[in-house]
Amino acid sequence: GSMTESRKRLCNMVDEELDRLKQAGHTFSHQCVSGAFGEELKCKVCKAKIIYSDHSREGASLEVHRINPLLAQGKAVVSAKSADKFLDSLYQGAIELVDSKEIPKAISKLLLDDVRRMKLEWRSYALSQQLQ
Repeated sequence: GSMTESRKRLCNMVDEELDRLKQAGHTFSHQCVSGAFGEELKCKVCKAKIIYSDHSREGASLEVHRINPLLAQGKAVVSAKSADKFLDSLYQGAIELVDSKEIPKAISKLLLDDVRRMKLEWRSYALSQQLQ
């Protein structure tokens, strides 16, 4: 999606969280991506351990059009909870659904716990197969 002010804030919050991890001796790279499509986007997704998303507006539904291709690739996805409780309940467990302000901490937990992240990746792929 476009780099809205709220997404810029979230990107900065994730940068700050990863700086805290770096001070504790853990180094991870982070890149906010906007305006990437096709092969460029596929390349970035392929290299990512975790992909996160927030809604561009209040009251939005879960952005399944962005999430489903990531699930099919078995990616670990962190997303803000949406206004659609049914979709949230369907995707919970296959993606990490948290309050928007908790996204950086959720990313941090997954980066520090490979087993937890890999289980999330497996569940994401499994859900993608059920949705077909």
